[in-house]
Amino acid sequence: MATTTSLTTSYVGEAATELINKMFFGAYSIKNQIISIKDDVNKSWKIRRLAGSGLLAAVTCDFTPAGTVTIDERSLDVTPFEANIQLCKKDFKHVDWSSVNMGTGMGRRLSQDIVDAMIEEILGHLGTEMEYLIWRGDTTAGTYNLFDGIYKKILADVAAGNKTTHAAITASNVMTKIGEVYTKVAGSPISNAEDLVIYAAKNVAASYKQALAASGYLNLYQAGDKPLDYLGIPMWVPPGLADDAINFARKSGFYFGTESVSDVNEVTLKDMSEVDLSDNVRFKAYAAGGVQYGWADEIFFHPIA
Repeated sequence: MATTTSLTTSYVGEAATELINKMFFGAYSIKNQIISIKDDVNKSWKIRRLAGSGLLAAVTCDFTPAGTVTIDERSLDVTPFEANIQLCKKDFKHVDWSSVNMGTGMGRRLSQDIVDAMIEEILGHLGTEMEYLIWRGDTTAGTYNLFDGIYKKILADVAAGNKTTHAAITASNVMTKIGEVYTKVAGSPISNAEDLVIYAAKNVAASYKQALAASGYLNLYQAGDKPLDYLGIPMWVPPGLADDAINFARKSGFYFGTESVSDVNEVTLKDMSEVDLSDNVRFKAYAAGGVQYGWADEIFFHPIA
């Protein structure tokens, strides 16, 4: 009986980058560019801000420095991580790809369309996990613990005056709770920022639509979809946000960083038949990522429970 040839599909450098970018762009917040993306971060990148006050003065004959200039920065650090996944070929025998081309018994092999489909499916799931990491990441607990997410960072750093009191969001109180946060934003320097957006949890967006319907929006009531904006401020609904979260911030103030253009990236899918006589297929990928916000005084939010 002829020896079965196993299949190894490897991507290195730019080829790997294309696949890893697909994983990252599987995350809603990255795909829709509702946070700023910083590529080619080698371990860390400094987010810098220059603020000035009292810089204008009356004209004199001398050069007289006036005012105050403050330079501050935050560090966007990226964390390397890997995906090690093992699947069994028999689980793909009865799927809607070219299973007929897989052969039978110990001769089962992977056809290229199955390889492509497996990679796409895996990258899609990894993208979903990345979305949760961006917002809910917590290195001290839970499933998403590769790096601290945006919410943990702002919860620790944003001043009490920029937060409201938590309440479980429902259709009956969602307008009030969004309004409470908006009142704080309205008195801030970012109130007229062109990139001011609302990041809302899924239950907040659903409750908001219900509230619009109950109020008889455009005399449509429950008919038709309802817009996701509040007083002209667009509302985005990242799946990674925990229930009850309402965040007003500048889109340019939240960052996701990655070193995905690095030549050290590698993605490999390996049929293990010739290695250990098993019916397994292994997938391995390496990448790095991390999040950071710009400035705490530009973030206003209703906290989660």
